[in-house]
Amino acid sequence: MQESNIFLEIKKRQALEDLVFSALDNLKILVKRVDLREINQRKVCVIVFNHQVGLNEFKYKEEQILNKMRILYKERNLKDWLSFSKVLAEVSFKPTLKETKKQEKQTYKERATGNFEIKCKNTELAEYFKRIQNIIKEHNNG
Repeated sequence: MQESNIFLEIKKRQALEDLVFSALDNLKILVKRVDLREINQRKVCVIVFNHQVGLNEFKYKEEQILNKMRILYKERNLKDWLSFSKVLAEVSFKPTLKETKKQEKQTYKERATGNFEIKCKNTELAEYFKRIQNIIKEHNNG
């Protein structure tokens, strides 16, 4: 007796998933799962998307999707054994955190000596380069 109820429940959930996937067309790749929940003693179909984009698209096309679900529901004659009063959509998205490699401080064998030729024709920039050159020379002597 209980075993037949389990198989009936599995059959209901599969029919619900097929109904939802048929109505969603291109959005079905963004669906994580389809649930049949009981909220306030009423059965509710819950479409769980794995990304916010799926939920946004669903909301944008909600009326069309629900109309298509109604038509398919009647065509497939599901009312005798699968019923729900509402369709909700939600997101269950957890971004994966990639391990970031710590960048090691790079050290170089060659050190700047400050011996470079300043070829800049702009006098203001040439002064900045001269200051940089002097700082490098002071750092090496200090």
